[in-house]
Amino acid sequence: MNRRVVLKQRPQGLPKESDFAVESVPLTDPESGQVLIEVSHLSIDAFIRTTLDGDGIHGTIAVGAPVMALGVGKVIASAFDGLRNGDWVSGAVMAQTHALMPGASLKKIDVNLASPS
Repeated sequence: MNRRVVLKQRPQGLPKESDFAVESVPLTDPESGQVLIEVSHLSIDAFIRTTLDGDGIHGTIAVGAPVMALGVGKVIASAFDGLRNGDWVSGAVMAQTHALMPGASLKKIDVNLASPS
């Protein structure tokens, strides 16, 4: 199962806990060009706030969609030629425990140079 934080409603003023929900959804296998990532770390940045508004300068999260967050994780299933199971990657993985994403949208991390976190 994938546990994720979703936008329940657009915040009016400062965001509050009731603007969000935590939900569990089944994991699905990657289709051609996709990878499934087990997310290990998220970067909680100020830009996330701009994505909660209806006209965010960094894009807008749809109500019911996972909250935007950059992060790192380990590929646990791949249907993308550029990434294999066990590779570490970074990208816009959203606020969730697992991310099913296009492999081309991720950057492979060289764990010999630095820790993935």
